[in-house]
Formats: sequence, structure tokens, C-alpha cells
Amino acid sequence: MKLLQRKTKVIWSLSSSRLEDSLSANLQEKDIGALSLLYAPSAHAETLAFLEKQGAHTPTSNEQKDIPLLLDFGSHPVVTLTSLPEPRTVTAGEEIHLVRQTPAREDEIQVDCEEWDLFFVAGGQIYLGDGSVVLSIVKAEKERVKAKVLHEGLLRAGEQLHNLDFFTSHQNLFLSTLSTLPLDAVDYLILPATLEVAQIQEIQTQLEKYGAQAPWILLRIASQESFQHLETSLPWVKGVVISRLHLALTGNAASVPILTKRITQLCNEHAKIVIVACEMLASMRDKPTPTRAEVSDIANAVIDGVDAVTLAEELIAGAYEDRALQVCNLIIEDLEEQEEIQINWRKKELPILNVLDAVSLHSYQTALRVKAKAIICITQQGNTALRLASFRPHIPILAVTFCQSIKRKLSLIRGVTAVSLDGSPNLDTVLPSMQILLREDKRFVSGDKIVFVSVSISSMGTESSNLFTVQEIE
Repeated sequence: MKLLQRKTKVIWSLSSSRLEDSLSANLQEKDIGALSLLYAPSAHAETLAFLEKQGAHTPTSNEQKDIPLLLDFGSHPVVTLTSLPEPRTVTAGEEIHLVRQTPAREDEIQVDCEEWDLFFVAGGQIYLGDGSVVLSIVKAEKERVKAKVLHEGLLRAGEQLHNLDFFTSHQNLFLSTLSTLPLDAVDYLILPATLEVAQIQEIQTQLEKYGAQAPWILLRIASQESFQHLETSLPWVKGVVISRLHLALTGNAASVPILTKRITQLCNEHAKIVIVACEMLASMRDKPTPTRAEVSDIANAVIDGVDAVTLAEELIAGAYEDRALQVCNLIIEDLEEQEEIQINWRKKELPILNVLDAVSLHSYQTALRVKAKAIICITQQGNTALRLASFRPHIPILAVTFCQSIKRKLSLIRGVTAVSLDGSPNLDTVLPSMQILLREDKRFVSGDKIVFVSVSISSMGTESSNLFTVQEIE
């Protein structure tokens, strides 16, 4: 088993309308940290069948690769312009016609959209690409849309269309769908941050029936408004997905880098997961090399200290999907080898509010002082691993759990390698087992120091469960 892995994870993203029977097998061959499935109402049956198949799989061993599954209800469908032989300039006030079928007239532009009736709503606004062109929907029919140009610009084939109100307009439809899916096959559920805290709590109540198999909830931050309400919602979820493109479309694009750092810092203060998404390496759908801006995007996310980056969904339809994944991993590996590079925001001295905070902080500080080669923690629900990871140490964290579902969830967290053990969280069992695993990894040698952490009420007893200790590899 490979204990020391890349700290920052890579998430492979695709629409549920692109699900194939061979997907699970193909994923095992890819060097990815997780799969994000963008839910599409038109592909509900395919999504249901895929999740049922996932839920029926036998538990993985520590020698098999865990690929957490994220089900994304917080995003909008991938919609693109497809029938422009050459770029076309549109002016404010001009009317254009978007059609589903092959255009019959010169003023028609074909659009690839699976959720036509949900995406195009009369009175709504549609943004193209980076928002340089904005359309107002004047009339929406089954196969045709008439739109008025509000902001002029250039239309190009392959340009994406964005409906920022997609979830809000159909919120009841999406929330009612949750109860029809086997969510115990899902590790993370991504919801929009436009939900009220009461709605998030209601969803959490629905998930309680799955016990430890229940997915962890992440919020997609896709608007300036959702950012303003983040601190209120954060205590009720496990983390966030930062949708940078949509943040730019709903506010000042120049402020997005700073917002990303502020959100990342806030999440670290609360020991929450941070994922950065939107158009990562999107140009590699058609080109074998990324742009300098795209490379910088991924590099900055790693330096910002995020847990994972999500590659663009469009890569699935391109010729260079495997190359893009390789490029992303190489960027991450190169940066993480540079130990002198520090997190790109100032860490605060956090208050100690409970036993978890106290034991986690002092065990982390001790690991630094004794130059430990690893921090090992017992974590039944994942909270200890989350808190230790929030310090963003260069030292790897080995999270020992006793539930395969928790193991998969933990494998997405920055700097964490999750290990599952059979039996109960007893020191007499855990320490010898971890000694064996460490000796099998050639990067650890006899005499190397490790810090062992446990913050839980378990069969070890309430007195001995809240502790950390310095050990040596035998």
C-alpha cells in the first residue's frame, strides 16, 4: 500500500447523461482522487442504475484504490453552442434564435442542451462563456428559443451557456429527487449554498437513516450572495466547492482570487473541506497542452491549500482527457515537492474550544518539534483527520478508521491517506497494525518518529481515548 500520496487530490467530473457501463472499471485505471457526477434530470434512470450498482459493490481492501463519489446537485447542465462555422459578433438589442435541431435559417444557432425545458425559461438570463455576452430569453419553446442580446460580444462554436438561476428556479424538483436515489452509494452530496440552514438541516435529517454510510454535504459557492451567507451555513456541512466562474459572473471577476483565499481560510478555521472547480484545463478538450493561465490556476489552488481541484467536465468529450489528467497531477507533484512553498494566506491562531481542538493542535505542534515522519490518528467519524488536515502540515496524515464509507470520504482530504482496519479502535490492535504498514513502505525506516493521536470515546475508555503519544518505528 502506498502510504505517502499527493496531498492535493484531483476530481474527475462528468455529466450523468454520459454514464456508461464501463465507467467504474475505467476509473480504476485513471490517476484520480474522486469522481464528481453532475446530476441531470433527463438522465435520472441512468443515475439511479449507476448508484445501485455502486452500492452493491463489495468493500475494498487497503490494497485497492478508493474513489469517492460526489453527486453534484448544485451545478447547472453543460450547454454549448455547436453550429457556428465562424465567430459571430452580436450587438446589444439584436435578436437571435437558438435551436435544438440543425439550423434551417442563417439567424439560427444550434445548441447542445439535455435539459432544454428547464434551462431555457422565458424572462431568464443566459451568460455565454466568461459573461461577455448576456442574453435575455424572450420566448422559450420546445425546440426553439428567441433571445435578445443585452451585452454585445463574440459568439464562438463550443462556447458554454450558463443559467445562474438554474437550481433556484427548480429547487423543489431537485430536492424531491434526493429521496428517490440510493444515497448510501454516494460519499459527498454537493448542494447549492442558496439553501437556507433549515433546508440543509432537513436534508441532514433525511440522511440519518443511512448511518455511517450517509454522504457528507458540501455547498457549491456560485454567487456573491452565497459567499455572504457562508459562515452561517458552514457549521452544518463538511465543506464547500468554489465555483470561480459563477462567482465572476455574479460580481467583480477581479475579486475572485481573493474570495477563493478568504473562503479557503474560513474553511480551514472550521476544519472544512475546500474544492476549487470550474473550467480547470478546459482548453485541453481540443489542445494537447494547457494555457499558461490554466497551469497557474491549478498551481495557485495548490498553494492556497485546497483539498482538491475539479477538472473541467468538457474534457470527457475531447481527445486529450488522459493527457489533461497527467498534466494536472504533474503540476501538483512538482509544487508539493517544494517544501519551502508556504500556504498563500496567513494562518490564524485558532481558539481551543473543545478537546478535539486541544489534542489535535498540540499533537500537530509536537510532530513538528520531534520531526515526526507521519501523524497517525484514529478517526471513527472523520473529525480528527479533518482537524489535523486543517493545519496543512507537510507531514503526511494516516487516518485509521473502521468503516469503508468513512475511509472513502477521508481519501479526498488534503494530505490524508485513509486506512481501514477490522475490529475495534483499541491501542493494542491499532499500533501493531500500523507498525506493519509503515515497515512495508520503504520511505519509513526503523527509528523514525511518528505521532499517534486519538480523540474519541471508544472501547479504549473515556480516559485513555483523548491522547497523543510519540512512537518510533521498530
